[in-house]
Amino acid sequence: MRTVEMGIMRNSIQIKLYDIFRKDLHLPDERAQDLVQTIDEAVKGENEEKLDGVATKDFVKEEIHSTKEFVRERFHTLDLKIEQTKGDLTKAIYITNLIQFLTIVGSVIAIITFMRH
Repeated sequence: MRTVEMGIMRNSIQIKLYDIFRKDLHLPDERAQDLVQTIDEAVKGENEEKLDGVATKDFVKEEIHSTKEFVRERFHTLDLKIEQTKGDLTKAIYITNLIQFLTIVGSVIAIITFMRH
């Protein structure tokens, strides 16, 4: 909708410029038309230069998609690391409990042996 309004506004400005050049400045029709087109091209070129750094919808969509993929991969990697850490922690707890159990059994055997002598 906004593009249509801008197109209509641009056409009305072109017509006003054409009338000014033709009637007020007494230029021939062809010369007035050339001047209007030259001004229009200059303005379009200037606007295009200003828009060079502006992100387009497609660019933003691509960036969102790539960011989602990156985050998805990072979550997958994080899930794998959590599972690995969980397994390592379980193993460490099991080994610690086994060592504590063997220490207690050894202590009990040492106490019983000491009390028999």
